[in-house]
Amino acid sequence: MPGRIVVASDDGTARLWNGEGEVLAVLEGHTSGVNTAAFNQDGSRIVTASDDGTARVWVGIMIEADATLVEAMLKEATRRVLPLLTEEECAAAWGIGCGEIRRVVLGE
Repeated sequence: MPGRIVVASDDGTARLWNGEGEVLAVLEGHTSGVNTAAFNQDGSRIVTASDDGTARVWVGIMIEADATLVEAMLKEATRRVLPLLTEEECAAAWGIGCGEIRRVVLGE
């Protein structure tokens, strides 16, 4: 997303900033510190991962006067997946389009 940056925070949120250093939105929903936040390739989604063991895909971002963020459901079909690694040494591929775990590989 040109001119914007998303930053993970230990307070369980991620913040979307513009190029002038203003907070455009606060992404709330995790119950523990957010350790990763990134845009997808075209900037239409933000992915966050948290110490609470969850990953969230934020779509349909609407920046309003009160700088709130709306999380929309993923409805379109896509073949893209989000790779995840758990504390239990399992790797998983989460289908972003369907919102389901597509494949799990158990660790030794």
